[in-house]
Amino acid sequence: GRALGDLSAQISDWITADGGNGQLKDERVLLQQALDDVGAIVATMIKDLGSCLPSTPQGASVGFPAPTVLSQAGAPAPASASEASNETQREPLSVASDDGVGGSTARDARAASRNGDPRNIYKVGLNTTRLLMALGDVICGWLLLRGAEVALQRLNSALPAEEQSFYEGKVASGRWFARTVLPKLTAERAIAEATDLSLMDLPEAAF
Repeated sequence: GRALGDLSAQISDWITADGGNGQLKDERVLLQQALDDVGAIVATMIKDLGSCLPSTPQGASVGFPAPTVLSQAGAPAPASASEASNETQREPLSVASDDGVGGSTARDARAASRNGDPRNIYKVGLNTTRLLMALGDVICGWLLLRGAEVALQRLNSALPAEEQSFYEGKVASGRWFARTVLPKLTAERAIAEATDLSLMDLPEAAF
C-alpha cells in the first residue's frame, strides 16, 4: 500500500505541476483519468476480498489497508509522496474511517462480509492481471509524458537538426501513448467492476 501511495502522489504532483507551458494539458487530463480508473480497480478488488472473508465484528481488523493509496474522482490526491506514505499508515480495512473513498470501500466490504460468499476470492484472481497491466500502462504513460515535458523545454532553444528530431519524437510518443493507450483503462475498470462468477461456475467438462 505504501508503494502505491508514493507512486500515486508522484504522478499526481506531476499532473498538477502543469509544466510544458500547457502544451501537455490534454495529456495530463488523460493521465489523471487513468490514475482514477486504476484506483477504482484497486477499490473493487479490495471490496471483493473483504466480501469473501468470514464475518468480522465491527472494529475487528482483517489485516488489509483501505484503498486510499490511489487518487480517484472526487477524492483529492495527496500533496506529496511523504503525505501519501502517511496516508497508507491508516487503520486496516475493517476499522477504516467511513469518510472518503477508502472509508466508503471499507464500509461496503464490512457490509458485504456479513453475507459474503467465500468464492468471491475468485473475482480478485480474475482481475489480478488486469490490475498489473493497468498499473504498468499508467506508469509508462507518466514516464513518457515526463520525457515529453523535458523535450518540449529543449525544443524552445536552437538545436541541431538531429537533436530536434529526437526531441520531437519524445513529444510525439508521449502524446500518442496518452491518447491511444490510457483511455482503454476506463474499459478495464468497467470490466473489473462487472466481474462475476459465471466463468467459475462452468463445469470442468466445458473446458
